[in-house]
Amino acid sequence: MGLWQGHAPVAVRLVAVEPRSCYWNEPIAYDVEIRNVTQSSIALPWSRIASDNPLPSTSATAFTTMMVSLRVLDDPTASLGMVETLYGDPGDPLVMRGVRPGESVMVRLPGTCVINFATAPTPVAATGSQFKVSALVTLERAEAASAAVIKSNELEVTVSRIDEP
Repeated sequence: MGLWQGHAPVAVRLVAVEPRSCYWNEPIAYDVEIRNVTQSSIALPWSRIASDNPLPSTSATAFTTMMVSLRVLDDPTASLGMVETLYGDPGDPLVMRGVRPGESVMVRLPGTCVINFATAPTPVAATGSQFKVSALVTLERAEAASAAVIKSNELEVTVSRIDEP
């Protein structure tokens, strides 16, 4: 069951996707709230740049990698944009973010208005197709064999493609 006896150490809420209606390849941004639901402080990775030699964590509550993606709910193999990864090093407090019990932090991540499919694509209409998306957060520790995967609430996003003339 891992360190939390089947319970994730954080709750995740997808706060916003901006713009909520976008054209293919247009830049987007999304805000994800991460709340510590444990009785102990945790340390989250907070840098977009990976450390060359991160120190191993001696704490079960210090994570070295946090991957965030926007998953399309109707197709579990599809995502809006790419997976964004934040890195941390328990030996470098500048790339870690401490979160006390009950406290929340907000992370704003960049993205691209593209639906990525691992299997057969769902059609995207030129006039716009609506997709329900949720944030999927994966927390990992460098030396741990397991990861915590947490899914958020859902928001609706309209994606339109631009046809070539």
